[in-house]
Amino acid sequence: MKDGGAKGDAAAGAAQTGDQGGDIKAWAVIEDVEGEETPRVPAMAAKEQVGAEAELYDSGASRHMSPFHERFVTYQDIPARPITAANNCVFYAVGAGDLEVQVPNSAASTKVLLRDVLHAPDMGLMVVSIGHIVQASYTVQFEGGSCNIKRGNGSVIGSIPAGTNGLFKVEHSLMATVPSESVDILTLHQRLRHISTNAIRALIRANAVTGLHLIDDFPPFTCDSCEYTKTTRKAICKEREAPLADTFGAEVHADVWGPSPTLSLGGRKYYVTFTDNYSRFTQLEVLHTKDETFSAYKAFTAWAKTQHGAHIKRLRSDRGGEFTGRDFTSFLREEGTERRLTTHDTPQHNGVAESLNCRLLERVHVMLHQAELLKNLWAEAIRFAVWLKNHTSTKAIGNVTPYE
Repeated sequence: MKDGGAKGDAAAGAAQTGDQGGDIKAWAVIEDVEGEETPRVPAMAAKEQVGAEAELYDSGASRHMSPFHERFVTYQDIPARPITAANNCVFYAVGAGDLEVQVPNSAASTKVLLRDVLHAPDMGLMVVSIGHIVQASYTVQFEGGSCNIKRGNGSVIGSIPAGTNGLFKVEHSLMATVPSESVDILTLHQRLRHISTNAIRALIRANAVTGLHLIDDFPPFTCDSCEYTKTTRKAICKEREAPLADTFGAEVHADVWGPSPTLSLGGRKYYVTFTDNYSRFTQLEVLHTKDETFSAYKAFTAWAKTQHGAHIKRLRSDRGGEFTGRDFTSFLREEGTERRLTTHDTPQHNGVAESLNCRLLERVHVMLHQAELLKNLWAEAIRFAVWLKNHTSTKAIGNVTPYE
């Protein structure tokens, strides 16, 4: 060794490998493998725990050796061969082949192909033999706290800084130390405790998770566990599942609509509807203010008693103040009527009344538009829409009309 460097003679097979591309260097082994003595490595290779992929550049190692099977580009099994560490710990090489390694070079790195590397699964890290680098016609110089690897023309292809312990060690903390595994995105979603699929794809693209081959050809799927635990409310059916009431007045759906952006001819801007669940017959009352809802309901109950001999057993409505006021509540108690209030901010639970509002307003808009009438005639139009609704058949009750 001269001027802190070591240089070997040119060796057969030390040229760049054409099948690996022009940017990959090849550090070849020139001695006969069969007649070589037992390889020796530093004690650190036996003690180091495999928490991340690491390479130790060592001038005392007699062979390139690695525990990382997945990094071999060529591989063949060999009879178990003992390797002795400096602390006399013995482990065994079970395979050999060529392996690619990224050699740091300032801010960049150089991809190098190591020839005839021994595979020793029980080693704690990979050992790169400085002696074999020299034998492949490269120059190695230890200067300025770095191990510099140069070509014959003096250009530097690798510079490994010394650590605090004086060892020339390279760690790849984000690299996986397990063989590549094919995993579908649903399984990975479950393994990662149900994070979103978009987050999983982002981790794979950023190489934050390596050693995995993601199978992402699934159609959009629903995770039953996520749907059960993450939803804020139960799914609401589009159609009522419970059977219809068995008699008139057994259940009535009520709702107040308004305020209308246009006052009616009488200066009214609200309306309230009462729809019987058994017959789907609807009564509508146009109101000046919401507090007139109570008077409209009393008139509806009186009509039901007089014309049908029916008492209102259940009243279903939202939680508007017009239905939950003290006078309204007292009247329901006196009449023996049960009150069924919907969940807050869930108008779907009062679907009969809410969907009726949509249909009535659609018909009002159509009638006024076709007849080219003023918008302040909406009250007259909606009364007529209710009359038509009561005298035409509906899907809910079949081929009879609510009036019948």
